[in-house]
Amino acid sequence: MTGAASVAGDVTQHAFLYRNAHMIDLNSLISSSDAAFYTLNSGQGINDKEQIVVNATVNATGQDVALLLTPTAKNFSEEGDNPLLSR
Repeated sequence: MTGAASVAGDVTQHAFLYRNAHMIDLNSLISSSDAAFYTLNSGQGINDKEQIVVNATVNATGQDVALLLTPTAKNFSEEGDNPLLSR
């Protein structure tokens, strides 16, 4: 499951992934260079390949964009993995 939630101490909504009884901020799973460029605001859907469509904001301009995040870890489906995502 994916969606949007507020993070404690931050009024901005962040995209999340709910998996294995844990809610994970998707911003914590992207590369630091992508995190400097984008803020992932809400997860819109996830497919059978576990790719996630998100709404994001370009930090420098405030422009809203849609991104497709793809798991980079081979064992993304195994319990306990915390995959990194690429766009």
